[in-house]
Amino acid sequence: MSPRPDTRRKLTVLTVHERMKIIEKHAAGWKIGAISETYGVPQSTVSTVVKNKEKWIAMQDKGNLRKPRAVSNERLEKAMKLFVQQARENNLPLSGIMIREKAKDFACQLGFTEFKGSAGWLSKFAKRQNLAFKKLCGESASVDTNMCDDFKQKTLPDLVRGYDPKDIYNSEACHGGKYSKQRITVLCATNMDGSDKLPLLVIDKLININLQFFPPNATSVLQPLDLGIIKNLKHYYRYSLVKRRLDEMEQKKDFSDITVLDAIKYMSRNWAADVKPSTIANCFAKAGFVCPDANQQWNEDIQEDLPTITDDMMAHLSEGVSFSAYCNVDDDLTTAELMSDDDILEFVTEPKSVNGEDVEDTEDDPQQPLEVTSSMVRNTLGAMNNILAATENVPAEMFGIYYALEQFLQQKY
Repeated sequence: MSPRPDTRRKLTVLTVHERMKIIEKHAAGWKIGAISETYGVPQSTVSTVVKNKEKWIAMQDKGNLRKPRAVSNERLEKAMKLFVQQARENNLPLSGIMIREKAKDFACQLGFTEFKGSAGWLSKFAKRQNLAFKKLCGESASVDTNMCDDFKQKTLPDLVRGYDPKDIYNSEACHGGKYSKQRITVLCATNMDGSDKLPLLVIDKLININLQFFPPNATSVLQPLDLGIIKNLKHYYRYSLVKRRLDEMEQKKDFSDITVLDAIKYMSRNWAADVKPSTIANCFAKAGFVCPDANQQWNEDIQEDLPTITDDMMAHLSEGVSFSAYCNVDDDLTTAELMSDDDILEFVTEPKSVNGEDVEDTEDDPQQPLEVTSSMVRNTLGAMNNILAATENVPAEMFGIYYALEQFLQQKY
């Protein structure tokens, strides 16, 4: 049987002369797509060359100089780092031989023909990436139930003995898409009785911390935040997003973009106001956190009355998708789809493009700060005061909060 032909796209490294021809053709009115087809390179490559034409014009007298070898080395390093990273995150087995073969494959496609993938290179790469070829473990591997039971029955009681529930904290980071420019990582941290939910992404200074880690590959069983607290936060967060869209429809407004800042504000408000101490305490008890002197235990029958959206209302936004399905959309879902070899090479070789237009690989421009004036503060505070006055059964402490906010802003502006 003849070997299967290699259909993978070969990456083309353009000479300075070729880049100058591309610049000339674009100046003569050629379309990006036509130039891309002529030279057999992605449209994003053509866009990048045209955008950086001053640099290539300055280099024209240097002839057919290709990109420095250090860039090839750098791209190979980035490609291998990404390959190893996603293998780790998805608990895929890796060996030294596999890494060397993959590196040689990437090097060939990147045009780095002198690369040999020697044992010496592997040793240095493993040291740079802090690699150790050990037995596979991770969240998706099987949980050692005997180890978890032993931790709950023998280790955990000794750890919590002598502490009040209010002094025992658990934290967990929630990550966004791994390859998205607008990803965010939210750190949730709360104490055992739910009386102190630390601000998201911020942990205040704590004194006399006794830091303990869970056994490996057991957080899905022993981590209180993974046993319902984060899921509860996501429910309220997604409810806020759907409610915003429905409110915009009711007011006949165009849908506004939900920015990263909006997401942070929603999650912060949901964490502070919606996630209840009883939910937190119940999840700690479910994980086996029981203080000897505290009368507490996990109550499986506790059912929190969570807000929901009817199917009829959801149909206005997405036909056939219930609110429950939307809230649970990422259950048992990997954080990011595995990138193919071609995806990895394109990721490290050229900037991403959208509709043929090049996109800079830089952070998004920061939002312009809002210019706050004293008249704006007075009008806003006046509106808040009127709303409070017109609202029935406002708790007395809310007025205290309002007066404190009023005093702070008036002194500030």
